[in-house]
Amino acid sequence: MNIKYLLVIFSLLFAVLACQNDTLFKQEQKLSQPYWTYKDSLRFEFPIQDTNLLYDLF
Repeated sequence: MNIKYLLVIFSLLFAVLACQNDTLFKQEQKLSQPYWTYKDSLRFEFPIQDTNLLYDLF
């Protein structure tokens, strides 16, 4: 099989698996500056419904 076809198949598979709509938490915070530095940090707090489940936090 041609490498281009494998790349297309892999990309489509990745797109389908990565785009899941099972969002558990969504919150936006405004930044005081129009940029982000490594010293900046924001705090998000949310309830954990089930401590036995594995959550994807990305």
